[in-house]
Amino acid sequence: MRISTSRAIKMTSFAGSFIPLLLGALCGVALPAMADEYDQIVVLRKMTVDGTQQSNSAIANTLPVALTMALTDLGITPIDARFAIAAHLDSAETTPDMITALQGYDAERAGRLLIMEVSTTPDMAAPEFITPLVSMINVETGLNTGIVTTLSILPPFDQPGLNAAAAALARSIARRMDDNGYRVKPGKIKPWGGPAHSIRLALEGFGGCEQQALLTIMEEEFPGFLGMELEKAPNPTYAIYRYETTATKQRLKKWLQLLMTENLARTATSSADNVRLYIQKNDFRLQKVTDNVIFTAQCGG
Repeated sequence: MRISTSRAIKMTSFAGSFIPLLLGALCGVALPAMADEYDQIVVLRKMTVDGTQQSNSAIANTLPVALTMALTDLGITPIDARFAIAAHLDSAETTPDMITALQGYDAERAGRLLIMEVSTTPDMAAPEFITPLVSMINVETGLNTGIVTTLSILPPFDQPGLNAAAAALARSIARRMDDNGYRVKPGKIKPWGGPAHSIRLALEGFGGCEQQALLTIMEEEFPGFLGMELEKAPNPTYAIYRYETTATKQRLKKWLQLLMTENLARTATSSADNVRLYIQKNDFRLQKVTDNVIFTAQCGG
């Protein structure tokens, strides 16, 4: 029986790809995924319309850059669609042309592609405040897999406030991507994470509502969260919790400081001395030394 040259090449190619797979399965070795099998994200502004307020537009232009930096800090590196996908487009917005280009790029890959569409909206209760939003959109299906937000940004809309908001948004995005099984790089090693461990978190000077607000943010936003248990609460403004996580202590320290910066900016007497963070080995002590409510968005004041 004669075998054509083209058929012989296909059989050789099949054998060359099948044998390593078979050997890997027999040996119990997890073979590395191809580069195009990993999931990717792209950060874009929501398509703007005429009449947008200047302050709102300025934040919408700056926030995607801050969010890209915050995501990269968590080990999630977005691609720049203008260079990697749509070099003919000079706008980093979710325009119809950009979406068409992204769909064509996504169709040629095995991994999933998510758009992080950044938008801003005035706070309904206080229109001078700006609330940032990020919609997580699956390019293939068009489904909005999640919307994350954070506290409103207050005037004068300075860079520290934008960075704190971007860090909070990035933490929420990382949690949702992790919960939904997205893989953006080989393995499970993350720059913010390591082996599971526990810390002893003492909250001093925070009322019941503020404790609940802080703990809810740590549970829903902080990557690596595994569980939390109350150890004791001898009085209404003092409690100790056992916090289980895979995040390193250095990252927890950074996230807590950014969280305090974001919330202290909302108080009339904001100061770095209003909340103090002490760390010794696995003991974290967060002490509030002011009578003013810090978590005003959740607890008023």
